[in-house]
Amino acid sequence: MAQRVLPVSTDARTVTVRVRTLVIVASVLAGMGLVWWVLAWASGMQPLAAGSGGTDPAGLTVVAKTPFALGGTNLYAWKPGGRFVVTLDFHN
Repeated sequence: MAQRVLPVSTDARTVTVRVRTLVIVASVLAGMGLVWWVLAWASGMQPLAAGSGGTDPAGLTVVAKTPFALGGTNLYAWKPGGRFVVTLDFHN
């Protein structure tokens, strides 16, 4: 009984090539979806605006008062244990 040697196929038709192609396609689609989501999220944002603000000179004494019409604030003397708390509120 004689046997024939068949030539080995050199075609790139393996499962590895198909899986790699599917992974590349899935990655591209996921990237496009991520870009779409980021653009949709960014376009829906409101501009940042100042809500309110305030100061609290706890434990400090007023040295000089500035007239409100000039837009200034009071001048405070620093004491040990004194605090000057500035509070800002931003929202969008």
